[in-house]
Amino acid sequence: MRKQAQSVKELETHFKQRASKNVRSALAWTLIPAAVALVILVYTANQVYLAQLEIATADAELSMAQRALAGTLADAARLRQETDMASQELEQTRVELAMTQAEVARYQAEVEVKTAELQNIQNENETATRKIAVTAGVLASLTKQHEFAKTELGETRSELAQLSKQYDAAKLELEAALEAKKQAQADLKAARADADRYRSQVDDLRSRLNEVQQSLRESAAFVRNTVELDWGAAKEFASLSVAAARLFDVVSDMQARGVRWGLKNTVADGFTSPGFASFVLRELGRRREAEPLGETPPQAIRDLPFDRRRPPKTGDLMVYETGYTMFYFEGPRRPFVLGMTPVGILALAPDFGPRLLGIYRTGL
Repeated sequence: MRKQAQSVKELETHFKQRASKNVRSALAWTLIPAAVALVILVYTANQVYLAQLEIATADAELSMAQRALAGTLADAARLRQETDMASQELEQTRVELAMTQAEVARYQAEVEVKTAELQNIQNENETATRKIAVTAGVLASLTKQHEFAKTELGETRSELAQLSKQYDAAKLELEAALEAKKQAQADLKAARADADRYRSQVDDLRSRLNEVQQSLRESAAFVRNTVELDWGAAKEFASLSVAAARLFDVVSDMQARGVRWGLKNTVADGFTSPGFASFVLRELGRRREAEPLGETPPQAIRDLPFDRRRPPKTGDLMVYETGYTMFYFEGPRRPFVLGMTPVGILALAPDFGPRLLGIYRTGL
């Protein structure tokens, strides 16, 4: 009997050390994602600041393009006004030229009349000669005026051609300015979209950081409320219920295999707390094989009788406010709940933290 008692104590010491080591390892793996999330948060904030600088630069370039466009439009208006004035002067020159040509024709007619009079009246030869000289002088003057008008017309046409070229250049500058404005607006829109995306990423990282912090707080509560068990002492529950002993045996086997917390509810990828409870019920033949495990709690658990008034019995499921679903046991020393937590399969005090919502009666 002394040897058996000593063996039991050695086993109990061994499993206490192993459970403590598992808890410390789980806490270490929980802190690593928190540190990574903090680094990502700092990097994302830096990217948001760079995006804001790019937006400010794009706004400045857009303002410069708008001022250049306004100046170009003013130059184009001035060129149009000067072109209109040159057209009016050209039209006036054409009118004066027509008048000059009519006057030349009239003087030519007078010359012919005077020539005829000279032939008929020889005594008026000197007077006619003077008139012819005067007419010749007027004709020369008109000829000079005509040549000057032709020169001005050529200069006007040249100036008009230059104004046309300047107008075409101003038009090209206006089109380039409009294209630059369009590109600046597109860049600004893209920068704002990047800023919105970075803000969304920052919000997501903050949410994940809050989840990690909540997990850390829960892990600390688990450490304070962990109940040290001898996982090899399943026979102690045989006197209470064969089914309860089988339940403890299934859970201790999963704990020995290193089944961990996870969202896929499989042995390889881990279980949520209600998913683990549903899996254990299936192993005990209390749940349909094809039923999905993703619900919280699964339908097989919700189909069990629910009770908020009477105290729990060994094998019943305790459902807590945060979603934890744990099996209740009347242990040899004190009661405890057993099930999956974010740090693995643990035995905890029934009042380990979250508020108890009720009890599902398994009938084990």
